[in-house]
Amino acid sequence: MSEVTDGTGRDDDAVATAAEYALELLPPREREAAARRAETDGRFRRLVAEWHEDFAALADEVEPATPPGRVRRAVKRFAAAETRGRRRRLGGRLAAGGLGWLAGGLAAAASALVILSVALPVVEPPYSGPFYEARLTSDTSDAVVTARFDPRDNVLALDRGGVTAPEGRVLQLWLLPKGADAPLSLGLLPQDPTVVDVQLPEDIGSAIPGGLLEISEEPPGGSPTGGPTGSVLAVGEVEDA
Repeated sequence: MSEVTDGTGRDDDAVATAAEYALELLPPREREAAARRAETDGRFRRLVAEWHEDFAALADEVEPATPPGRVRRAVKRFAAAETRGRRRRLGGRLAAGGLGWLAGGLAAAASALVILSVALPVVEPPYSGPFYEARLTSDTSDAVVTARFDPRDNVLALDRGGVTAPEGRVLQLWLLPKGADAPLSLGLLPQDPTVVDVQLPEDIGSAIPGGLLEISEEPPGGSPTGGPTGSVLAVGEVEDA
């Protein structure tokens, strides 16, 4: 960057502070002061921006990878120790004049960026869908069951609200896939808690979108026939969330 390499009219302290600010090496109080300085001092703000560009360029050609967790832990310990040591050495080196210490710092930063790009897992963008949901209602009561399906892990999150089984009976959850003639059992629901996560096999999870969810009351142990035998207490269609 020109502010470091041209050798004329430079403020070593400003350049050094900008570099440490860009690398997030400053302790909290000094970092706050540097942030305030960047808001009011245009030259300092440009220095910080140039350091950000220079440091970012060091890792441009590094291919991301996901190594064992022990590597990440080792890097974090190294970074913490390096930060403490650099802060202790900074005062003496600046007092001696020049920016020779910074050349070594840049080399260390380059190594750290390469190590971090390998050691830290690749950050994926937030999942944006699809999700699916259903509202199961009853013809005989005001009870409403809500369900939300996450296809990433085939989990159906179910809140059965006020739907309960009669004395001596159990609740059983069913799925009637779109276009199917017979429902599939998704298992028995516990009396407590009312909010449960139902883990579905992958082949059944793929049949959830557009299907019909039902809850019936059955004898202990569930339906003996493979289909609902008792009253259907709630039913609702699965739709896009």
